[in-house]
Amino acid sequence: MKKILTLIAALLISETYADKIEVYNNTNYDLSYNITTHDISGNPYPYLQSSGTSTLVTLNSWSSAVYDNNLSGTFPFYSPLTTPPINTWGRYIAAGYPAIDTPSNIAQNIYGTSQTFAKFKFLFAGTSFSANVGPLGYADFDAIYDPTTSISIQYFEGFDGTNTVYYILADEI
Repeated sequence: MKKILTLIAALLISETYADKIEVYNNTNYDLSYNITTHDISGNPYPYLQSSGTSTLVTLNSWSSAVYDNNLSGTFPFYSPLTTPPINTWGRYIAAGYPAIDTPSNIAQNIYGTSQTFAKFKFLFAGTSFSANVGPLGYADFDAIYDPTTSISIQYFEGFDGTNTVYYILADEI
């Protein structure tokens, strides 16, 4: 009985990283972005960046994307039903080494339980509005406003009862 109570307590107290990322683009501009993760132990390496080493993901104006794979306790590197998809992650293993392009399903198997959300880097098509949002310490801002385009983009966290949910919300004000 004591072992069962100890196991239950450990499960209730332990921190999980069952992450989901929701991106909402409520603007008249296409939103190009990449998502960066960090190691949950606090080590600077390895880290991963969406879309490999050469491209950004593009979300059309007035649309949304939810990256979630329903795998308990993992970061959603592999989210095959999401549009636009992230098919490749650039894996950075040490300072000074180039990224290694890794297919999403392989990144999921190798790093799903050891990585969590770090930052969301964005650029709005036809503008020069670009920055990083996410947890302070990893990103430049948790919210930013561009008076030229009247676009506000913000990051915040929530919990849906199962997952930590990272919300990225872009609005024209």
